Amino acid sequence: MLLSLTSEMPSDAEIVDMLEVVESHMVRVSGCENAMDMCGTGGDGKNTFNVSTAASFVVAASGVPVAKHGNRSSSGGVGSADIFEMLGLDIESCDPASLLTKHKICFLFARRYHPAIRRAAGARRIAAIPTIFNLLGPLCNPASVRQQLVGVSDSRALHAIPRILKRRGLESVMCVMSKDGTDEISAIAPTRIVQYVGGQTDSIVLDPMVVGISGGSMSEMVVHGRQEALQTFLDAVQGTANDTILNTTALNAAAALVVYGQCDTIRVGYDIAMEILRSGAAWQCLSGFVADAGDVAVLEGR
Repeated sequence: MLLSLTSEMPSDAEIVDMLEVVESHMVRVSGCENAMDMCGTGGDGKNTFNVSTAASFVVAASGVPVAKHGNRSSSGGVGSADIFEMLGLDIESCDPASLLTKHKICFLFARRYHPAIRRAAGARRIAAIPTIFNLLGPLCNPASVRQQLVGVSDSRALHAIPRILKRRGLESVMCVMSKDGTDEISAIAPTRIVQYVGGQTDSIVLDPMVVGISGGSMSEMVVHGRQEALQTFLDAVQGTANDTILNTTALNAAAALVVYGQCDTIRVGYDIAMEILRSGAAWQCLSGFVADAGDVAVLEGR
């Protein structure tokens, strides 16, 4: 079962059954119900910077609350939990509701709230390939969010995830996969998007040129090791990273703004996100978060 995603995609009914088992052991979080989540399934093997975490701080800086659900990487890369831990956050005991109230963002460490997933961590590291837990993780946010942006690296999940989350009562869902294989909206290649927003389900392909973005390469987004991953994340939020990283961050933040209903199109959301990055508002949000719950030494000298 652990390796099921490598052979065939489970049916919607099978996924829902597995979710019910995971959630029967889940530690639920209160006080974050108005927040949204934005995360990816991982497993794309591209070793890019942590896009969803950087974009989450842009979204939080816009005033949209983000209950970021995530884990450490199970395949040797750097996951959202690794980033928050390197920022000095105690991911095992922090108070998410308090952080969300103060900073519009909190982190929900999957292994803390999902004992069933914690028990599978060792096997996932040994497998070092995408498993069923890559798919289940984004579907079981313990804060019971109502809006969600999900990136996938397997095209079989692109339509399944919105169907399942709609069936489970979410109000707004967007699922994305770029044609360069990454589990996010790409600034260097078209991205397939399936969305359930405003009561309607649509499927589109977003070309970054439509947003006015051209050029860039995958090599500009690749990181090697934890320290480089952290530095690239900080550069992205501070607005000092290369254009490809900033455009990628802004595009994914834009999609989240559409999901939450803050704007109607990714084009409009992209302009909002870029202004947040250029103005320093995203960096101010991160700085306040770290000063309150992390290690300010991580930001010294920037």
